[in-house]
Amino acid sequence: MKRSNSDPRDEYSESRDRFYLSRDYAIEYLIFSMSSNEEELLGSAIYDLICEFSTAKGRILDIGSADGRICEKYIYEARESFAIEPNAILYSLLKRRLSAKTICLLGEFPDLPKVHLNLDAIVASHMLYHLDQNNLVCFLQCARSQLKYGGILILVLWNNESEAWKLCARYTPERWLWTAEDVVSDATLNDIAGTGFKLIKEAHISPSIKAYTAEAQRAIFRFLFGSQTSPALLGDAFQDHSAVFSLRAGLDNSQTIFVLRAIE
Repeated sequence: MKRSNSDPRDEYSESRDRFYLSRDYAIEYLIFSMSSNEEELLGSAIYDLICEFSTAKGRILDIGSADGRICEKYIYEARESFAIEPNAILYSLLKRRLSAKTICLLGEFPDLPKVHLNLDAIVASHMLYHLDQNNLVCFLQCARSQLKYGGILILVLWNNESEAWKLCARYTPERWLWTAEDVVSDATLNDIAGTGFKLIKEAHISPSIKAYTAEAQRAIFRFLFGSQTSPALLGDAFQDHSAVFSLRAGLDNSQTIFVLRAIE
């Protein structure tokens, strides 16, 4: 694949949804992830795919790393690893967890250094939801420009029939623009091929979700905001989200993991 003098990120348009930068998003993410076995299931699945199609001992970039609990499962053997997260609260937790051996960056994928990182693998787990069609192409071009020939890009999305996706789409419909079903549409497969990738593998997982306890909820608040912070101080919006997740124990959290090979 010939490299252009222009950088694909120059065409990136900022998402209209900025909720994922907020404190409420960080709280929601932590409650949701701590109510699931996704950390172990997804982390192990991605690690196995990296070993199968690339190398876990190479150079790996994780985009949208949240607090690092999942990505540390598949980057711990890497010769050099990078993790980028746009939410300031989650980034602070990410840096605390991984900074000893991982280069942690606060920002989004356009904020990556404009140098070729010669990566073996890039992982973007549950981050495509925020990209429109134009930004998807920009993201794929950017990812391809950072991968070595033969490197892999791993994408993770909820399935179209997933109750978890429906739940989020119902509450914040402008945020959830992509599902696993959309990735295998003709239009997206054309974008994948046109940016120098080939879809080589699909894997499926279904992490379980259980209702979290009041004790777990208090622990999250203490972890984020200190022991003196009361949940009541964070407003009705968070209480509404708490009720939703508490009442939906066992909802479908089925996900698809896609592996794309850089072939040009």
